[in-house]
Amino acid sequence: MQNSAKTPREINDTIPEGLEEIVVRAMQKEAVKRYHSASEMIKDIEEFKKNPSIVFEYKYLSANDGSTRYFDRVQKTPPAQKKKRPKPVVEEYDNDDEEEEGTSKGKAFVLTLTAITAAVVIAVVFFVVALLFEKFGTPTAEFTMPNIIGMDYYEAKAQYPNITFNILSSNEYTSYPKNQIFYQDLEPNHSYKINAECNVKVSAGVKMVSVPDVYGFEYQVAQNQLKNEGFNPVIKKITDDLPLNYVVKTYPEKNELVAPGSTVTIFVSMGPDEKNFFMPNVVTMKSDEAKRLLESSEYGLIVTIEEVDSAEEAGTVIEQSIPEREITNPKTPVTLKVSSGEAPATTVDFIFVIPYGSSGAFTFRMYIDGQVVDETIKDNISYINDVTTSVTARGVKTVIAEVEYNKTGEKAKLAAYSVDFVNGVILERTYYDDEVFDDLTDSCSSNNNNGGSPIYSYNTTTAITTNGYKPEYITDSDGRIVE
Repeated sequence: MQNSAKTPREINDTIPEGLEEIVVRAMQKEAVKRYHSASEMIKDIEEFKKNPSIVFEYKYLSANDGSTRYFDRVQKTPPAQKKKRPKPVVEEYDNDDEEEEGTSKGKAFVLTLTAITAAVVIAVVFFVVALLFEKFGTPTAEFTMPNIIGMDYYEAKAQYPNITFNILSSNEYTSYPKNQIFYQDLEPNHSYKINAECNVKVSAGVKMVSVPDVYGFEYQVAQNQLKNEGFNPVIKKITDDLPLNYVVKTYPEKNELVAPGSTVTIFVSMGPDEKNFFMPNVVTMKSDEAKRLLESSEYGLIVTIEEVDSAEEAGTVIEQSIPEREITNPKTPVTLKVSSGEAPATTVDFIFVIPYGSSGAFTFRMYIDGQVVDETIKDNISYINDVTTSVTARGVKTVIAEVEYNKTGEKAKLAAYSVDFVNGVILERTYYDDEVFDDLTDSCSSNNNNGGSPIYSYNTTTAITTNGYKPEYITDSDGRIVE
């Protein structure tokens, strides 16, 4: 036998002390320190099985000197053959030979009994060692814990047989698909002993919601309901016997369980197939002709005429509310915008620059065809640089600008304009005396403008159209505008 082996607890400190004492005593080199019989050892083993924390207090089990001893293999030796001796003349028994033969037989019996006992003890030791490994595993076997979050539970069990899985819960709804692990209590990348227990939580899947039943609803009502319940509704039109714009079905279908926020396609009826048609183009047609066509049995639309200002010929359709080739149905309302024959009214602004040093109260009037179309009163022009008037009209018109001195009631023309109100453009200007303000405020005995004879000197007015364009002008040292 070799030197004394390590004790079990030196290899694995989790082995109970009582079990270690049984093994060490069974392996003692000196017979007096070993179990005297297998039954004695089995008795200790039974006691340990009843109470694993038992301590037998065999304090003498370690070897005294740690020396190595060797034992000869125990063998059976057949009894020694007696040599035939010559028969003596006188026959007599040899007592010494009989004593020697008896002693040899006794030694052989003791050696045989010792060998049997040793074999039994060795077998029991092997049994105890096997029990140790079965209960406590390989002392040094460890593994690195993987990250199993997101794995299917059954795949994880198959892939990692060295882990003892314990499910804490499997009925929680999460964002993980059904049967996927979403919690583990053993930290990933840490070392653990083989067959370590890992507690996990397994997902019951995403909590599904039911698609609302909106069949037969008007599609806008159905659309709003689905949005309010967190779905993403998408409209798709189909032909069906249901009335126009009513829900035929949905996909996914009503009451089907789906994930929250799913897209739901709403199939909306366009009415029976034979009644659907493409909207014709009636723009440029006369209103009577277009109305007659759209209300015919071929289309059956509900037509409304709306007259609007336009330079197009009176009674001409210039716009339709349902675009050309859009799929529509009978009894659908449609509005036709028809030209009045008159161009739309446009507003043009006129700016009159007040000469430097002028003062007094004046009224500015604008005339078209002898009718006043705008009037602006200024109590004292000495505090302002210019006066703006606005004229709204249609087509091409001549506009006359006039100013009245409020103190005397005397009037004088400022300018005449030819204006294209369709495009908001001044085509032609005629300017009168720029000293009109001074002339009107002079003494009533003199009137230098002689009734407003044109002298074509300085530009006292300009114009600004509705598009914001304002012609630039230059003033002289007295603040007068020059050409």
